[in-house]
Amino acid sequence: VSYQPNYSSRSIPGSSLQNYTVMDFIIIGAGSAGSVVATRLTEDPSVNVLVLECGRSDIAVGLELRIPLTAGKLQFKNASFPFYTEEQKFASFANNKKQAHLPTGKTLGGGSSINYLAYVRGAAADYDEWQSMGADGWSFKDVLPYFKKSECCQCIDLLEKEFHGVDGPLPVSIRSPRNPIVTDFINACGQVGYPNLDYNGKDIVGASYFQTTSMKGERASTAFAYLHPSMHRKNLHVVTEANVTRILFSQDGKKAIGVEYMKDNKIVRVLASKEVIVSAGSLNTPKILQLSGIGPAPELKKWNIDLIKDLPVGLNLQDHCFTTICCIGPPKKNIGSINGAKALGFPSGLLSLAEWFLHGTGIFASTCYDGNLFCHSGVRPHLPYPDLQISVMTTGGDAELIYKNLNVSPEWTYPPEFIGPNAEAFIILVTLLHPVSRGSVTLKSTDSQAHPAIQPNYLQEDVDLKTLMAGCKIAMKILQQGAMKDTFGRAYFHPKLLQKHNNKSDSDAFWEDHIRHFCTTLYHPTSTCAIGKVVDPQLKVYGMNGLRVADASIMPQIMSGNTNAPSIMIGEKAADMIAKEYGYMNKSQVTLSANENYKRKRQTLHRNIALYVAVIATSITLVVAYLMK
Repeated sequence: VSYQPNYSSRSIPGSSLQNYTVMDFIIIGAGSAGSVVATRLTEDPSVNVLVLECGRSDIAVGLELRIPLTAGKLQFKNASFPFYTEEQKFASFANNKKQAHLPTGKTLGGGSSINYLAYVRGAAADYDEWQSMGADGWSFKDVLPYFKKSECCQCIDLLEKEFHGVDGPLPVSIRSPRNPIVTDFINACGQVGYPNLDYNGKDIVGASYFQTTSMKGERASTAFAYLHPSMHRKNLHVVTEANVTRILFSQDGKKAIGVEYMKDNKIVRVLASKEVIVSAGSLNTPKILQLSGIGPAPELKKWNIDLIKDLPVGLNLQDHCFTTICCIGPPKKNIGSINGAKALGFPSGLLSLAEWFLHGTGIFASTCYDGNLFCHSGVRPHLPYPDLQISVMTTGGDAELIYKNLNVSPEWTYPPEFIGPNAEAFIILVTLLHPVSRGSVTLKSTDSQAHPAIQPNYLQEDVDLKTLMAGCKIAMKILQQGAMKDTFGRAYFHPKLLQKHNNKSDSDAFWEDHIRHFCTTLYHPTSTCAIGKVVDPQLKVYGMNGLRVADASIMPQIMSGNTNAPSIMIGEKAADMIAKEYGYMNKSQVTLSANENYKRKRQTLHRNIALYVAVIATSITLVVAYLMK
């Protein structure tokens, strides 16, 4: 199933760019949105685009980036920024220093290269609410065409066809074969009254398997789907390991004219004749803007940064946080053999890897983040969209890696029989979709390589805690249904909390304690440069010329679900708005559909294999002939 993409020489070293080289557009960040904008704009051969990516090529990261099962390891593979939040006052009490680990992508493809592959658009009401908040042109009917344009659905017969695309560059699949734990979970949701549905269709409330950004069991990042197939274009230039230090402005400070970045310890300045587009993500985009003089005046004054434009950059941070319920399997049911933990032992692990390589199926084709329910908590009955997401992580897995990812303090870890390679267990994630709490992203230093100060303020507002409490009770009701009898035995909670509450785990006091200790991020920061606050509906920074933002930071409000698919949509819509504004209608350099891209890559792989075989055979023949002389 795997292949080596043709990484064209159009990816150029920074040193080969002369100071003050002029491009039409400079895109900061080759992530979920930035890769899309670059690919779509360069469909017109007259448009020259430079992409500056802080991280390495995704190919340099290695095979683990392409195997879904190894998603958790990518947070520590030099493929991400290892960000941590500031100390939390209302949540994450079980974490080291009460900090949440909040990594973000640092490679081509950005977050889409390291995430857990979930393809979730959110509720139609999310976008209609954006429209009502002043984001004109961002209602669901406005954005649906861009979702469909990006998508090449591999499971269209299982879904509501009118809501999905089949010719786009981004493959969307459902894991095969299905995991029995998730099947039981979905059936149990049905017994409680939640239908099995296509959550990317007409309605979102219900249970289902995750749709994932994958092709034949392999991760499909935006680098895989958009950037690599377009690298042959002479008007597309990509520089990796380029650390942007600041945006350059005209003398009057009203127009962005270029970017300064560091590559190989050298400062390079490049100019944009049209626009600078910042697509560095919800944590790095505000940092870059603030370092460049665009942000809250008091914050910039604190760091002696010359003010270009006083805007609330970074002051509207919203993120999904979740709590966990550890679920122990029934006695003698051996769920460890199907949940990915024991399945990775010897020799079953080698057989599973061979299955993935040959067929693109099995445990290696899954992140083990497979099952999902969207529902209403009832805490805020007026909401037009679900406020809870209850998911199944079907592996006990590598305990050390899980605790490292979640930044759990040693005193709050669970015994290895409950989370670890021999665990007969799975994990329920209860996620808060629409937090009332708001946070911020600000500077810690004027050093462009320093991490920002990230303060999400998880559970600062009581309504957020009450929503998660309601979610935990809904999850427990589902687990106690008859459909779960073969996979769920009991819930396991930390002994220190049980002892504190007299071994009773059903009171509101217990749930509050549990949630405040075991509540952390689902890695979905958004809204730090929101439409209506920092940018207008065309994504142009207020009061500035030649400067846009295109990533999850522009969301007026966080989505009802995982944020990668909406980020890709934002990239598609941003590129279309730009092309229409400048009259770029020549689309002669076609972006390949996922099916055509995969077909060509397989043909290249087969040709290379045939070439290697021919070379080896010829070499053997020559050696034999020489020896027989």
